[in-house]
Amino acid sequence: MDASEQQLRLYRLLVENSLGLMCIHDLNGQLLTVNPAAAESLGYGVEDSFGRNIRDFIHPAVRHLFDEYLERIRKNAVDSGAMRLMARDGTERIWLYRNVRYEEPGAPVRVLGHAVDVTERKRAEEALRASEQRLRSAQWAARIGTFEWDFRTEKVTLTPEMEALHGLPPGRFGQTKEAFENLVHPDDRERVIKLGELSLETGQPTEGEYRVVWPDGSVHWIAGRGQVIMDESGEPLRMVGVNMDVTERKQAEEALASMTRKLIAVQEQERARIGRELHDDINQQLALLAIDIEQLREHPRDSAAEISSGLTEIRDRVTAIAADVQSLAHQLHSPQLEILGIVAAMRGFCRELAARQKVAIDFTDDNIPKRISHEVSLCLFRVLQEALHNAVKHSKVRQYDVRLAYSAGEVHLTVSDRGTGFDTRTAMGSGGLGLVSMRERVRLVNGTITIDSERQRGTSIHVRVRIESEQESQRAAG
Repeated sequence: MDASEQQLRLYRLLVENSLGLMCIHDLNGQLLTVNPAAAESLGYGVEDSFGRNIRDFIHPAVRHLFDEYLERIRKNAVDSGAMRLMARDGTERIWLYRNVRYEEPGAPVRVLGHAVDVTERKRAEEALRASEQRLRSAQWAARIGTFEWDFRTEKVTLTPEMEALHGLPPGRFGQTKEAFENLVHPDDRERVIKLGELSLETGQPTEGEYRVVWPDGSVHWIAGRGQVIMDESGEPLRMVGVNMDVTERKQAEEALASMTRKLIAVQEQERARIGRELHDDINQQLALLAIDIEQLREHPRDSAAEISSGLTEIRDRVTAIAADVQSLAHQLHSPQLEILGIVAAMRGFCRELAARQKVAIDFTDDNIPKRISHEVSLCLFRVLQEALHNAVKHSKVRQYDVRLAYSAGEVHLTVSDRGTGFDTRTAMGSGGLGLVSMRERVRLVNGTITIDSERQRGTSIHVRVRIESEQESQRAAG
């Protein structure tokens, strides 16, 4: 046995008894020996692997790179890197290898290879990266960002999503406590600082809301929650937290508050109007009537005819007062709407308003179903009241058209005039109480309202509400 054979035998003993993944191959990649751990990592036995070329085990997608490896190992004594292999069952394995070329005078050149199977670690890393990417995507979609404040280094780290919440491009944050405080709206800065100090003192989670001003000048609302992390001795290490953009929620809350204030103002105006009508009109009529009755009692008429005439006059005045009270009551609540339905209620209201205001209102209806929910009926009735009151007050004409129709599963209400008109964009933007009231009522029944108006060409208000047909109602009940 010559020296080269003895050397190979010694190396084989080393490889075969190693617990790591080891092999010996020549400069063409032909395997001279492989230990059981390496063979089993790919699902083979030692006998199956012996004498084969390493190229056979390389993943097909990177098999062309094996020639580059052989070229490197011929030139350099050591080569290391990652190798993609194909196991017997078709799965991919990842080895990190470090191969050493060795040679003795007069002996063939050999390569001793040592590797570590990092497949599971790589899969775990890929899963972690995928999980982090999903988390980032979820944070981006939900407008959520996270931060960390290291008390030892005083370094503040914001995720890219957190930077975006504050109007900053990725990587532009200064990574200091002062840099973060400068992002907070001046009016909220002191409160945010005190929240951080409170969390640091107590070790308890804190949460709050604050505003930030973006570089473009827009103001955004942020809701945040922070938690101090302590070491084993109870000393604070760092603060971590999560923030969320709640600008839309804040805007909705402000809009709701504004709407509530306007609706309260509408109620107060309506109460004031009813109070004035009761005091200035009906109460005065009753007072005058009481005076006339007292005069009739103190100064009896001489003949039965005079007494009858006086009583007839009093009766007529009482009847007129009763009619005014009934009209006022109908404005607040129309019993016709519940008893006779929407068509009769609208027709009656148009007739009463026309008589009281001395105007002409042309009301027409077409194919209205008998069954319309009270919610929808009340909405349409209130819109009609508001639209006609506005028209009488502002249009400067005495003729109005009201059309109530049904087609294709929808009820349509149109109130129009040929009066002075107005600028709809300005009116809607100013949030006039009447228009706001109509718009909100229609929205609550999932309907749509369109207001078309031009100066000196009149106004048309069109409401459309989807309702269930009788067949649909029966199917839903069944």
